[in-house]
Amino acid sequence: MRRARMFASEIVTSDSFLDMPVSARDLYIQLGMRCDDDGFVSPRSVMRMLGAADDDLKVLIAKAFVIPFDTGVVVVRHWKVNNYIRKDIYHPTVHQLEASHLKVSLGSKVYEPKGFALGSLISTVIPPEALKPLLQTSAAEKAPTIPEIAKEHTIDENSSDIYY
Repeated sequence: MRRARMFASEIVTSDSFLDMPVSARDLYIQLGMRCDDDGFVSPRSVMRMLGAADDDLKVLIAKAFVIPFDTGVVVVRHWKVNNYIRKDIYHPTVHQLEASHLKVSLGSKVYEPKGFALGSLISTVIPPEALKPLLQTSAAEKAPTIPEIAKEHTIDENSSDIYY
């Protein structure tokens, strides 16, 4: 079965994306190409194929482009911004446990963790002191921060605005 994948220009041309090393950007694109229909992927096989370093994945996590899980799976946060899968060809993810810990922001179609801030999730996976060297910027640039979740949104399951 053919699996077409798309990338929204507002994501891949954003300053946050372009400030990452080329190897981290390449990893993001390759992860997006291999995601299931809900945006979940196991990054290790993709990293081996690319010859990507662990630091590339850590940068994607620190910049909040992917959300990691203890099982080793990651989800591409902007999956529903990048892709729309028609209901007639949609196949639910096999990573239902991980999916149950996520919600989709209604206005932005971005995955967010349920019940806790994204920064706290990242700091449990990667210690904050390990992130500092990855996020170093020149003195002229403002140091990037992990986005804080300002509003909590839930999706009404009976809503017609549910994207699959």
